[in-house]
Amino acid sequence: MLTPLIIERTGSGALMGSVMSLIGLFGISAPLIGWLADKYGIHRQMQKVALFSHLLSLVLLYFAQTETYTYLLVGLAIGIGTVSQLVLNPTFVLNSLPENEQARGLSRLFQFQFLGVVIAGSLLGVVSLLGWTSEQKLLMLMALVCVSIVTVFIAPPPKVEVPEAEQQSDDESLTKNSNKRTAIAFVMFLQPCSFPCLLLVT
Repeated sequence: MLTPLIIERTGSGALMGSVMSLIGLFGISAPLIGWLADKYGIHRQMQKVALFSHLLSLVLLYFAQTETYTYLLVGLAIGIGTVSQLVLNPTFVLNSLPENEQARGLSRLFQFQFLGVVIAGSLLGVVSLLGWTSEQKLLMLMALVCVSIVTVFIAPPPKVEVPEAEQQSDDESLTKNSNKRTAIAFVMFLQPCSFPCLLLVT
């Protein structure tokens, strides 16, 4: 819904490209998000922040008109929420399962992620056939995000326990020269971030 709304309200392809680029480029922050979550043990708190970021992006988009900065803020909120979820959700799965069940747990996670895409897309298709406006569709998406937020508060994921030795190792690795980081690592982080962007474009 994002790209058609930007074109409909502003008529600017350049703005649409800028917003989508901002969302994609936010994937570079994935290592930092993971480090902060491990360093301070705030995985569950950051998950809530991610969900509220998604809700904020929908609220901003609901009220946005032609102001460029509003759409850039929407892109920023989507980037924060999407990348944080992509980093944190697998962490919760791996933390809560024994090693011999982790692969199956991750496969279930990705199945549910795409199931969510199918459900949301199907709902949008149905309400489009019913003649709902863009604003009504955004309200429906806000309701779905609110359901997710309430669910996380009622039944939060188990706390992620990070051994002290691993925290120290993370601290040391962050202080190393950035030249030692390979481009492959960043590509691996950016690849999953492209999926939400592609879904937004469609």
